Amino acid sequence: MSNSQTFRTKTGYCHICEDKIVLSREKDSNATIESSKNRIGLTFLFYGLLSVFMLYHSYDRYVSGHIGEFAYYGTMGLIPLILIITSRNLSSTNLIWRNSIKKIEYRSGTKFVTRSRFLVTFEDEKGQIKKRFIFLPGSLSNGESATAEALEIMKEEKLVQSMD
Repeated sequence: MSNSQTFRTKTGYCHICEDKIVLSREKDSNATIESSKNRIGLTFLFYGLLSVFMLYHSYDRYVSGHIGEFAYYGTMGLIPLILIITSRNLSSTNLIWRNSIKKIEYRSGTKFVTRSRFLVTFEDEKGQIKKRFIFLPGSLSNGESATAEALEIMKEEKLVQSMD
């Protein structure tokens, strides 16, 4: 990964190379890529099982005549299901090829409430359009200067498409 520019993220570093973007925990640009697989499937499995459990419990409460508990467990069962549906196009990959990037948007954060972030829209190896958030450091960890540095690097590399 020679000739790469690096900036801090919430959980590590982002290396912008000529042909790829690599997210890693190490600052060293020669760091190996742990896995370029999308590891979000395990999270979806957990939320799916939680949803099934809660919906089954809701049905059991309905059959027993406990309408209040039925409504509670039904709602708690639908929330993870909604999270799965709204997050199905998100990715947690560590490696994004630059030629597969459709666009990168910068979204500024609200101080002490949300983090600034980049939203990378790209095509994965299966040809599906996915989105990957790159969260930048927060207000309590020198986030403003890190965000300015990251934004400058993304502009230099001509990757940022829009700003808010």
